[in-house]
Amino acid sequence: MHKFKILFSVFAMSLALFSCKKDDETPAVDKADDILEIPVRQVPDETTWYNALTTLNQNLANEEGIIATREFKSIFSVAPYDTNTGQPYDKVFFGLSQYESQTDYDAIVAKYSTGTPPSWLTNYFTTNIPLTPSSILVKKYRNTPNIDVKNFLSAGQVLEIAIRDVSGYSDFNDFDTKRAAFVNLLKQQDGFVKELEYRSADGKHYVGMTIYENAQKFQAIGTNPAVMQSAEAGALFSAYPPMVNQFGLAYP
Repeated sequence: MHKFKILFSVFAMSLALFSCKKDDETPAVDKADDILEIPVRQVPDETTWYNALTTLNQNLANEEGIIATREFKSIFSVAPYDTNTGQPYDKVFFGLSQYESQTDYDAIVAKYSTGTPPSWLTNYFTTNIPLTPSSILVKKYRNTPNIDVKNFLSAGQVLEIAIRDVSGYSDFNDFDTKRAAFVNLLKQQDGFVKELEYRSADGKHYVGMTIYENAQKFQAIGTNPAVMQSAEAGALFSAYPPMVNQFGLAYP
């Protein structure tokens, strides 16, 4: 079962350096029903992982159904925690892989989940450690616009991801009210750019993504007591801590 959990996450983990098709060969894609997979993993040796990733990308270059991908190197980690140290994991990379539809994603996964996986795939597995128990698959939620993950950030911008398993919340509306209050506070800060919302088809996972203008302004917000020690922050994070909270810059 663990093998299949990893296989369900491998494609977003692997397609992180480049889009699978050259820009001049990529047709216009309707992103109305696209899905995002968000892998979060620890990379003990960045060079070894990068080399395995490059090889894996080359082998997956002809797969259909992949729109675009981006990879991010975490510059600040809040969650998850390493139970051995009591501190957030270090050496974290997270990705966004965008598929044309759930059907296309399922077809790719099925192809590599049967029989003996190729060596370039199993070799890639040895270079990183997944930090979520299963794939995080989401679609845009509420007023979030269509995006192209390859081009939706400007150079130097910081992307925050906050992933929550909301299936156990007794009152989603209470979480949503507290979340909105904190986001409204963020919107007033110099350096805030945009907030995006995503939700899994089964409603289990809620993902908030916040874009900051640059690392310096993100740091200023993150160390501002008026924000991080505010009543809004306390109400949200004490009642509904995220299972994953990472801040990253586009990589490489």
